[in-house]
Parts: sequence; structure tokens; C-alpha cells
Amino acid sequence: MTTNEIEGKIRLCGRAATALAFGLLAIAAAGARGAAADDAKDSYEKYYEAIQVKTLCEDSGAPDAKTMEKISAYIASENKFSMTAGESLSAIQEAKSNAQQMVKDSGCDDRAVQQLITLYHSTEAAAQ
Repeated sequence: MTTNEIEGKIRLCGRAATALAFGLLAIAAAGARGAAADDAKDSYEKYYEAIQVKTLCEDSGAPDAKTMEKISAYIASENKFSMTAGESLSAIQEAKSNAQQMVKDSGCDDRAVQQLITLYHSTEAAAQ
């Protein structure tokens, strides 16, 4: 094998290694994006569970439209990963369902329910 042939194979291996590295980076980025999306959805749902629990457990009921507008904007600003309208709606519906089940099963005095009410009030205060 000549020196030129060896150098050619080395370049070919170098290109293959570069392509492999870029491929692995793309896979890692896709995985990170998936994890970020899951984290965003979980965070989003937690805020909306807090709103629903507050609505169910406090005499004042649901927040008024102006308050909800501020809270929604705050939640969107805290959620660093953008979700589509469909994803947002799905997350809100899931959160409402989870909150209703939690209150039904455990009652409003449950520690986890009270933590969500606290989250609601801290979110409302931060949104002002």
C-alpha cells in the first residue's frame, strides 16, 4: 500500500468519525429536546393543577379573566420550551383532570392539595 493510499484511508476514517460525531450530536440534541418538552409539559401541568385546585377548594372559586390572563402570561414566560396550542390545551385538560381526581380522592385539606394552593397564590403574586 502506498503512502497516498494510506493517507486517503486516514482522511476517509476522519470523515467517517466526523459524520458519526455529528450524528451522535443530533441524537443527543433530539433527546435533550424531548426531555425539555417533557419538563415543560410537567411544569405547565403543575401550574394548571394549582389553578384548578384553588378553584375547587377556595370559596372565591375560579380566578377572574383578568387574573387568569396575567397568570397565563406568567406561566408562558416561566415555561422556557414553547408548546403548540394543541399541546398546551392537552396539558391544561390533563391538569384539570388530575386536580379534580386529587381533590375527590384526598380532599382540600390534603398536604399535596395545600401545596398546590400555595403554588397558585405564589404564581398569582408573581404575575402581578
